Amino acid sequence: LIQTEFNHVRTLRIMEGVFRRGMLEEVLMEMGVVHAIFPCLDQLLSIHSNFLSQLLQRRNNSLAPSSTRNFTIQKLGDILVEQVNF
Repeated sequence: LIQTEFNHVRTLRIMEGVFRRGMLEEVLMEMGVVHAIFPCLDQLLSIHSNFLSQLLQRRNNSLAPSSTRNFTIQKLGDILVEQVNF
């Protein structure tokens, strides 16, 4: 789940940074047209970045003693419920 969310956020950032910005600054498309192509991109990026941050924090809090890589997440439902109730 964490890796999938990481990849999703990366894709959204590419859409924002490369495609949308390129259309505005290099192709000089009108803002309304670009917004129609990428509706709600800023909101999606914010929602999914926050979700990823929560997942990573939970993973860090679930690390095995004296380990930087081994973790077992015991509780995840609260984060998922919060994500659905945004």
